[in-house]
Amino acid sequence: MRQLSIDTSAQLPINDFFGWKHHPFADTYQQHKLWVPSRDSKQLATIKRLLHTGKSMALCGPSGAGKTTLLHALIADLDKNSYRPVLVPYAGHPRNGLTRILAQALGVETKGRGVPLITRVQQYLEDLINGANPRHPVIIIDDAQLLENESLWDLSSLLFQTSKQTVAASLILVGDDTLAKRLELYTLVPIRTRLTTVMKLQPMDEQETRIFIEKRLENGGATQDLFAKEAIEIIAAYTGGNRRNIMNIATMALEEAYYRQEKTITAETLYDAEWFNESG
Repeated sequence: MRQLSIDTSAQLPINDFFGWKHHPFADTYQQHKLWVPSRDSKQLATIKRLLHTGKSMALCGPSGAGKTTLLHALIADLDKNSYRPVLVPYAGHPRNGLTRILAQALGVETKGRGVPLITRVQQYLEDLINGANPRHPVIIIDDAQLLENESLWDLSSLLFQTSKQTVAASLILVGDDTLAKRLELYTLVPIRTRLTTVMKLQPMDEQETRIFIEKRLENGGATQDLFAKEAIEIIAAYTGGNRRNIMNIATMALEEAYYRQEKTITAETLYDAEWFNESG
C-alpha cells in the first residue's frame, strides 16, 4: 500500500475542490428527486393501490435495503388532498409514549383527563375520514420491530371505525426481518390478519448500485465521472448493494481522493486506502 505525504494547508474546501453544489452522500439536505429500483417502484405502486382500498401492510428488510427511501417516496407521492400520512420514525417508545407521539403528530390535544388519549386519537381519525373534506389517515411506524405487543394492539384498534364496519385508517409497519418473524408468532396472529401483506425489500444489485451512485451525484450537482466504473464495481461488490454501506464507503472514498488531491475515485483510490483494507 502506497503511503502519501501531502501538504493539506493550501487545499481548497472539499466542495470547491470537487465542484459540487452539495456533498453527494450527505444526509443534511433533501434529495429533490428520490430514486428507487424498478422492483421497489412496483412495490410502491402496489402500496398505493392497497391504501386506496383502505388496506394495511408491513414492509420488512435488512438495514440498508431501502425501506426509508421507499417511505419518503410514498409520502411524496400521496395526494395530500386525499391522504393524511403520519410518520413515527422510531417505535422504541413505551406504550403510552408512542400514543402521545402519535397524538402530537396528528395534532390531538394530549392534556386532559377522563377520556383516554388513545380514544381521542381514535375519534380524531374518524372525524378526519368522515369530515367535509375527508382524508384517509395513513399511520407509518418505522423500526416497528421495537414495538411492544400492547402498542401493536393499540395501533390495530385504530384501524376501524367504532360506529361503522368500515376502515378508519391504514397502518404501515416498517422494520427489519425481526418484524416479519414476530408477525408469524401465534400470539400475533390477530395482528397479522389485519395486514394485507408483508412486503420484503432486498439490497440492490450491481447495476442498481451504479444508478444509485449516479443519481446521488446528479442530485448533489457533482460530475458523473467523479467515480470511475471500476470503483463503482468494487463498491457494489464490497457493500452487497446495502444503501447505508454504499453511502459510507462512497463518503470515505471522497475523503481519500480529497486527501490525495485526485478528481476521480478509481480502484487504486480504494485499494490504497488504509481504512478500506482494514475494514475489508
